[in-house]
Amino acid sequence: MKRFFKQFIYGAFFLSIWFVIGFLFWQTFLRPAPSCTNNYKDSGEEGIDCGGSCAPCALQTLKPLKSSGVEIVYGDGYKSAVFDVINPNLDWGAQSFLYEVDFLNPDNSLAGSVSGESFIYPGEVKKLVNFGIKFETKNIIKTEVKFSDFSWKNISGFYSPKTSMREVNYDFNEVAKKIKISGILTNNEFSNISKSEILVTIENNLGILSGASQTSIDNIPQFEEREFLIMIPVLDFKNIDRDSIRISVSSKR
Repeated sequence: MKRFFKQFIYGAFFLSIWFVIGFLFWQTFLRPAPSCTNNYKDSGEEGIDCGGSCAPCALQTLKPLKSSGVEIVYGDGYKSAVFDVINPNLDWGAQSFLYEVDFLNPDNSLAGSVSGESFIYPGEVKKLVNFGIKFETKNIIKTEVKFSDFSWKNISGFYSPKTSMREVNYDFNEVAKKIKISGILTNNEFSNISKSEILVTIENNLGILSGASQTSIDNIPQFEEREFLIMIPVLDFKNIDRDSIRISVSSKR
């Protein structure tokens, strides 16, 4: 009995030595180096691959951006895609993201795509216009909107700067079938604005979207102004007036 007990003690001792050697070998040569993608909680991380020097853990539970149905607006020789982007995250916005809109034929083949870049604030519903449609759209039965390449920002440091518009003019040219909208955008902040998106939509008296366009202004210093000009081709002037035009501005620092 004593002999068995001694053998058990020796076996456990040598087994523990081999375990320590194996653990040290794994720690030294096999364990992934500390990083934000090694699937381990290390280097001061609050969770696995998040927190500390890595991206905040809250980003792992963010809800995806959503989109409304895509409308195709026809002008005189041009077509635009108009849709809403919905951010269901109340504490996080995206300083930048990419979008792509696919247009599908009845057989689900791809008729064409348009793409672009924008930004969105926490909890915001934002309208986007892409006027780059150059392919045939008569047979389109479905559209798919995809988002990617997010640069997320917490609400504590990401909110819309104050701007204002003045000297806004509307020039209705029925011969050229265009409406020209011009004005001056003012940065009312103590900091620079890196980008302002100016979006214009036009609805007729039946509430049907009849025109849409968008332009952007980059780098507006504090309390300075920039002129803007937007041309919108329109087919139906009979049911459109100045009250039909909606202008919105979205800016970021």
